[in-house]
Amino acid sequence: MSFRSGQSGNVVRKGQMWHGRFYVDIPGHEARRRTSVPLGSIHSMKKTEARRKLRTMLEEMGLNGDQHLERASLGGKTFSMEAAWWREQKLSKYKPSCQETMGGHLDKYLIPQLGSLPMAAIDERRVQELITEMERVEYTRSDGVKKRLSPKSIHNVIGVLKLMIGKKVWRDWNLVFPENIDPDKEQRYFTQAEMIQVVNAADGQWKVLFALMAGSGLRIGEVSGLEIEDLDLEAGLIRVRRGIWKGRAITPKTKRGKRTVFIEPTLVSMLCS
Repeated sequence: MSFRSGQSGNVVRKGQMWHGRFYVDIPGHEARRRTSVPLGSIHSMKKTEARRKLRTMLEEMGLNGDQHLERASLGGKTFSMEAAWWREQKLSKYKPSCQETMGGHLDKYLIPQLGSLPMAAIDERRVQELITEMERVEYTRSDGVKKRLSPKSIHNVIGVLKLMIGKKVWRDWNLVFPENIDPDKEQRYFTQAEMIQVVNAADGQWKVLFALMAGSGLRIGEVSGLEIEDLDLEAGLIRVRRGIWKGRAITPKTKRGKRTVFIEPTLVSMLCS
């Protein structure tokens, strides 16, 4: 690989965001690859500020430093490369539902924002900027509705990032997350009176299903996974051993998920009838 001269990159606007464009070395290849990273919203910074941020980022990444060629020749990995390895070797060991959720966080939020960066550039400062950007940017749902990520969703995305890069990297970080200060956005639950109203309004198997969920606290996937041998109606108990996810029987996610639940005589009578 030949000597690379310094670069300052350039800033372009994509929609409502400033993006920085620059070249990165590919280990084992002569040609460099052009890449682009988001720098911030056009509403929160001017283009000159975006240029300064890009220059700072290039310096932190060491792309213009004397040691960069040596690091590249030793096989430095980008976030996308590491994410592909983690997805295949570690994420594949999780439950299917977790694979879908965490894989979605990688594809939708992490790889588009961090994918082209070297792993050495994924530090506390860069992740804090990612948190801020996820808090500000609007995303379009599959139904066309635009919304911002909730604080809990941002926590979950960063949780996937932490799993991927390892505790040795992030254990000393002091990240600041947005707080959910709107109590109206908290997920509500049915009161006892509301549950009774739902059960009384249902007919046939729906009445039994709603009564079972309300009286046992089982999730719909757990109820769907019940088999005859899981019920001991004489003792008034249900053994939870599996769940149903997208038509497939799966074991509970945790050891505590496999449990025995006691139910009231009224519900036992309904199940027996």
